[in-house]
Amino acid sequence: LQDSVMAERSLTQAANWIRRKTVNAIIACNLKISLQNLGNVFLFGNTVEGFTQADVMAALPNVFSGLKNHKAMRQEVFAKSIFMRERAKAPDFAMKEVAEENAILKANKRAKGAVNQVTEKLTWAEENAQIFGVKMLEVTDNITAVPVWLQAYNKKLQAGASEQEAIDFADTVIRRTLGSNRLQDVSSIQRGSSMYKLFT
Repeated sequence: LQDSVMAERSLTQAANWIRRKTVNAIIACNLKISLQNLGNVFLFGNTVEGFTQADVMAALPNVFSGLKNHKAMRQEVFAKSIFMRERAKAPDFAMKEVAEENAILKANKRAKGAVNQVTEKLTWAEENAQIFGVKMLEVTDNITAVPVWLQAYNKKLQAGASEQEAIDFADTVIRRTLGSNRLQDVSSIQRGSSMYKLFT
């Protein structure tokens, strides 16, 4: 019985290690995914009742002007939407989870004194590669998501909805198109065991 527990623990640790490395390499530092994010603008229409392809087309001028005024638009959206602010830190659930695991592992290593100068430099390089990859994804993701969020928000306000209803509507347009990094918004298989997480 103890052997099976040890084997399961070893498999879990191996699966978690592989997952942490692959999430960073395949999602966070993948230029192809970042470039694909720029095409997301064509996915938003008709994901929520009342927000059509015509609304997305109306947001397109803001997408292009957003390249210039991106910072101001982001600040406006992030001031209104907690959901959009959270997505900016890590657009993907797996990335968010791995970043949290890495922070815990690093803190544990430091507490045990298991970090020497070489591992500190390797950890620093890996962390900065991950930070860069996440930032690249976040920026390319929000080039389209922020203007579309504003379009959905303004459309709902003009229809006579309250500000909170408009925020919820705009959040739903983004959530249903691009997904979420929130635990309650992902499928149960993504919240499962280490082996399930490795393969999803």
